[in-house]
Amino acid sequence: MDLSNIIAVAQCRCIYNKVEIPADYVEQVLTAALYAIKGKPGCTCELYVTDKRLDMERLADACEQGRGENIKEAPLLIAVVADAVRDTDLEEHSASVVSTICSQAAALGLAACPVMIRGHYLTDGEKCEDAVRGILDIQEEETVYAVIGLGYAETSVDACSDEDLEWDRIHIKE
Repeated sequence: MDLSNIIAVAQCRCIYNKVEIPADYVEQVLTAALYAIKGKPGCTCELYVTDKRLDMERLADACEQGRGENIKEAPLLIAVVADAVRDTDLEEHSASVVSTICSQAAALGLAACPVMIRGHYLTDGEKCEDAVRGILDIQEEETVYAVIGLGYAETSVDACSDEDLEWDRIHIKE
């Protein structure tokens, strides 16, 4: 596993290259997500996957304040959605699915860059999730939690160094 790519993705500074993702890698990532969904009682998460370039460009534009630039060139996008009425632990469930997708992608040498959608707005006041919902034909009662870019990261991404880390944020009880 390439730690520099993982750090860059954690900082949402991923630049994807144009290498196609093997189908079995996509299947492994989606399978891991389904296990995360199945392992959470009451979880209503569903995944909307697209590799259509026009949809992906529109999805990148549907993210608040340029955050979509992080996923614009990804070969594959995965939207994590859930039913806010039926899923009383929507945040926890959705975050678990996003984390599982990112972890499985990293294990395969892929970069997964999540862009949180829920609760964010475009500059014109439109909800980001309404824009995403329209692009991917997601039903109105579904809440769009995040859109994840998936692909191979360029190795030239400028990540922070160990000197930039704020170790005083870690508290160890003795």
